[in-house]
Amino acid sequence: DAETGNLIWKVNGGPERRWILGNQRMISMWPSRGGPVLHEGKLYFAASIWPFMGIFIHAVEPESGEVIWTNSGDGTNYTIQPHNAPAFASVVPQGHLAAQGDNLVVPGGRSTPAVYSTKTGEQRHFKFDKRNGGHNVGAATGLIFVAGRAYKMADGTPIGGGAPAVFNSEMQIASDPSAILARRLKPNLKTRESTDRRGNKVIETIPEFETIFRTQLSERMPGTVVIAAGERLFSGGPGKIASWKFREPDPDWEIDIAGEVYTMLAGDDRLFAVTREGKLYCFGEKGTGQPSTGRAESNPQPASDSDTNWAKRAADVLSAPGASEGYGLVIGIGSGRLIDELLKQSDLHLIAIDPEPEKVRAIRERMADAGLYGSRFSAFVGDPKAEKLPPYFCNVITSEEPFQVGAYYKLLRPYGGVEVSLDENGTSFTTSTRSGPIPNTDDWTHQYANAAQTIVSRDKLVKAPFGVLWFGGPSHEGILPRHGHGPSPQVAGGRLFIEGPDILRAVDVYTGRKLWERELPGLGTYYNTTAHFAGAGEIGSNYVSLPDQVYAVLGEKILALDPETGDTTREFKAESFFGHIAVEGDFLVATSAPVAAGEAKKDKTNPTVDLKDAKPVIPPNSEWHYFAGELPGKNWEDRDFKPGEGWKKGQAGFGYGDGDDKTTIDMRGKFSTVFIRRDFDSKDAGGGDLILSVMFDDAFVAYLNGTEVVREGVDKKSGQVKSHEADRGFEQFKIDSKHLRDGRNVIAIEGHNVGVTSSDFTLHPVLLAKGSKDVKKPKSDKPVLEIPTTRYSAGSRRLVVYNRHTGEQLWDREAVFNFRHNNIAVAGDRIFCIDKLTDDRANALARRGIELEGKRALYALDLKTGEVIWEHDEHVFGTFLNYSAEHDIVLQAGSKFRDRASDDIGRGMMALRGKTGDVIWHDPDVDYAGPCLLWHDKILTNGNGGFALNLLTGKPTGWKYNREYGCNTAIGSEHLLTFRSGAAGFFDLTTDSGTGNLGGFRSSCTNNLIAANGVLNAPDYTRTCSCSYQNQTSLALIHMPEAEFWTFGGNANPDRVGVNFGAPGDRRSEDGTLFCEFPNTGSRSDEAEVKIDGKIQIHRAHSSMMEGGPDPWLTASSVEGAEKIEIELPDSAKGKTATVRLWFAEPDRSAEPGDRVFEITIAGTSVAEKMDVAAEAGGSGIGIVKDFSGIEIEDEKVRIEFDPSAKNPPIVSAVEIDFSR
Repeated sequence: DAETGNLIWKVNGGPERRWILGNQRMISMWPSRGGPVLHEGKLYFAASIWPFMGIFIHAVEPESGEVIWTNSGDGTNYTIQPHNAPAFASVVPQGHLAAQGDNLVVPGGRSTPAVYSTKTGEQRHFKFDKRNGGHNVGAATGLIFVAGRAYKMADGTPIGGGAPAVFNSEMQIASDPSAILARRLKPNLKTRESTDRRGNKVIETIPEFETIFRTQLSERMPGTVVIAAGERLFSGGPGKIASWKFREPDPDWEIDIAGEVYTMLAGDDRLFAVTREGKLYCFGEKGTGQPSTGRAESNPQPASDSDTNWAKRAADVLSAPGASEGYGLVIGIGSGRLIDELLKQSDLHLIAIDPEPEKVRAIRERMADAGLYGSRFSAFVGDPKAEKLPPYFCNVITSEEPFQVGAYYKLLRPYGGVEVSLDENGTSFTTSTRSGPIPNTDDWTHQYANAAQTIVSRDKLVKAPFGVLWFGGPSHEGILPRHGHGPSPQVAGGRLFIEGPDILRAVDVYTGRKLWERELPGLGTYYNTTAHFAGAGEIGSNYVSLPDQVYAVLGEKILALDPETGDTTREFKAESFFGHIAVEGDFLVATSAPVAAGEAKKDKTNPTVDLKDAKPVIPPNSEWHYFAGELPGKNWEDRDFKPGEGWKKGQAGFGYGDGDDKTTIDMRGKFSTVFIRRDFDSKDAGGGDLILSVMFDDAFVAYLNGTEVVREGVDKKSGQVKSHEADRGFEQFKIDSKHLRDGRNVIAIEGHNVGVTSSDFTLHPVLLAKGSKDVKKPKSDKPVLEIPTTRYSAGSRRLVVYNRHTGEQLWDREAVFNFRHNNIAVAGDRIFCIDKLTDDRANALARRGIELEGKRALYALDLKTGEVIWEHDEHVFGTFLNYSAEHDIVLQAGSKFRDRASDDIGRGMMALRGKTGDVIWHDPDVDYAGPCLLWHDKILTNGNGGFALNLLTGKPTGWKYNREYGCNTAIGSEHLLTFRSGAAGFFDLTTDSGTGNLGGFRSSCTNNLIAANGVLNAPDYTRTCSCSYQNQTSLALIHMPEAEFWTFGGNANPDRVGVNFGAPGDRRSEDGTLFCEFPNTGSRSDEAEVKIDGKIQIHRAHSSMMEGGPDPWLTASSVEGAEKIEIELPDSAKGKTATVRLWFAEPDRSAEPGDRVFEITIAGTSVAEKMDVAAEAGGSGIGIVKDFSGIEIEDEKVRIEFDPSAKNPPIVSAVEIDFSR
């Protein structure tokens, strides 16, 4: 009631009362962020922000609260996501709903809105706009306005334009930095033809809005926030609010305020304004003298008096280790004194649950007055034992009254959560501590899960289906950007660790609470780039996390950090920079002296050109013709091309951003290519080959007389440019003399920057001529000594092992070539490693004059002593080693895939016995993407989907998985593969159901879906991502059997066929039948061969809306009106006898028994004469299943016919045909 505040009615937006931690507060699993709109006598609102938990759109009768309709079935529609790849995720309602005519506009948070029918709730359309969206939407005259763009109401097509601040039926009012303007609401639509980046012609629709008036802004007229009320406009901004009449140039009044206006609302002859700083202002026609104010300063403590007895009791509770911070649950409010003292003496966030509404109301008001409600305290009416609270969240559970210790054990945080029950007198207490990890869980301590690099967690609790445990936590500010492929988040001892450019952060796995953040300047510098970059996929992670220590590489030091505080406990030092790091048992395994043999960065030096034994043909800093911008013309690189308009002359080097370029080019933010060319005479080249010596950042392609002779860092097919630093100095590239012509020659070079926003660019070429074609290069029996060291690289010169507890160095070993970091796997008492350079890196060194000789080998070294246990020096080719302790097998393979190292391999595998080094099998021809996962007795390959090989034999198993687009690589656990597939994705290994999604957010370019500590951890690792996925936050998920999940691409059964009518995707049942969706929603599923006769209608609700019965995920959807269903079976079914199971549920909640009755005939035989679904199930919304055995299959088809005998047509949810016996 608006006058009294008394509750008239309440509608739960979700299917039940269930709690999670959301943004550090205890909230509903299905928060109502879809704000209400009243339209034509109906009230509309929406709940839930996670599609896999169900999305619920409601129409409600505003007088009674009666639900008119609910759309719960479209949350997991298979929808194209912002990167143009589909996933099981639709709109996430966040923002106030809008309505126009019979269209209900549901804002999508960070994404574009969806449109529903106000009459039926049917979703009319939902389309992502890759980089646009927002919670603030408006609707008028067939248009939707959101985040600066207009879209067609009819189909969601973007038509450009700007979103207004406010509008009425005729005009829209918007602001820009200099003015407030009013325009006609309905635009004139014009079209223009343009060309997309692939050269295809496209037609664009351009709206033109006629301007009615424009008011120039001044200091007196702030324009950040604009609203209209009647014939007046109100504007607000930093420190000021103003008001004026339409079309008037100057405001009638303005007033100074403290803070910046965030939003305003006009009503009841008053103007209300809210500032970003959290203040609420109210203005009226007449002043009231001195304005009244609310609480000026928050009292940091509760208002009740201190009590020595309660202070002691609270101190006793807090004396348990770890009980003074985090989250606490208080069972019953009692006097409230214990709550007061706990808040005074600790940093706890307390949640109190009490069955008495008046007690809850009173303590809420008292804590609000103290400034603690919401931030430190919250209270709910309920039965503490009956409430569905999230598991694992409590650091402490206590009460003023004695309670049975152990009763709330499932709510305690692992690794130390404690229940404290005080006796009636408060003189003693009983405690129960939840110590150590959850049974059958695992840590994720290294870049690839563990020191053995299996890329598989042994956690047995993390499995589909999933529900949310918490979301929110610290933001991604300060964390590494996504394209830099920084180290994987790591999980150990209930803590998640994640890296930033200058920090390492620890977060509580079970609540998302930030535990600590340690400043470590320069820690993540190497990975701190927004360009596509191999990052940790090439050089490895620079930290390792264990329950008892965290080890972080910081230049020439390794810091041991206390995992509870982030404080340094020990330092390990080396004479050179550290590279790789791993821990096994008591041993810290590291590499030092990274070698500059490839694409890694190093600190800047003063570059020079090596002119020894060479004659300059085009010396340093020579003058060249150059063209800055897009392609300068056809055949620009040819010998006969004549530079014309747009071409200039300048000295090499060319570039910007470093301060050392002779010719500075203003290209940042505009273009990323520069073209240069210069003539030279063949007489100057002599008779030998040419050497092109180039200092470059980031890539280039060189041509001699129109023929490509060098390509460095530019992919020939995709044109993708790799990041490369000019600080390596001049690098040499051989050009065969066969491309020379007598007399005039032309060398032409196109320089590429990694992106238009890159901080610098360099292109400085020098052309040299050798006197002889046979140029002798230095040789060494220790080639690694010839290779310069750097700070970051894929491999290192030296392997070194320490006692991690004492800091003592136990041994070191110097490489012949280098120890590639991804080729170091540690397990038990052994280190497996490869000493070699890839052919690509060896060739790069050869171009610099270093010829490599020496033995390339795969070694097993004793972890304690460094002694060689065995070595293998035949067919040493790998770029990624991992080890299966379960089967004592070392796998030598590669990890070639998108955004991995340029010299990674993707062909050939070899399995060796870990104990002896014997080759078990070798397949030099197998092609795959990596890195490969070792999952029990299988090798699971990576890429855009993958396949399995038998680890023991190397033979294909026939198993495969698919995924949609995603820029990360798959990682594994006992029950899952996780990756990005349109949105956050996974493959269900337990039931082999297929590829599913955790819709509503995207996982990162570094895989951040980590199964560890009993939780699927998903820390936000998407900083700098502008794609408009629905949510951008951290979250954690746990196994929730009753939750929905849908898949595609599961491996079908040979002797069973399942069809789920109206479902959004596939899913395998507990007894192994893969139920395929019908009709197909667009996924890559093996479509069920189904033909339906009749005028059909599809129904779909979320499975949580079912009132009962078996398999709600099957009965929540159905097909209505089918007269005959014909299902094609495999050839192997012919002549067999089958059991046919049919699932039913009445979708019409108003239907009565007798309203829907029909006969069922299978294969020509009547099996049910009077099937009354509502009567047999006991009501609507309740599922039932019917078995019909002995069905003869004559022609590889089963025909099911339905003959109605009541007013409503037949209905069926699912069918299973089992011909296994």
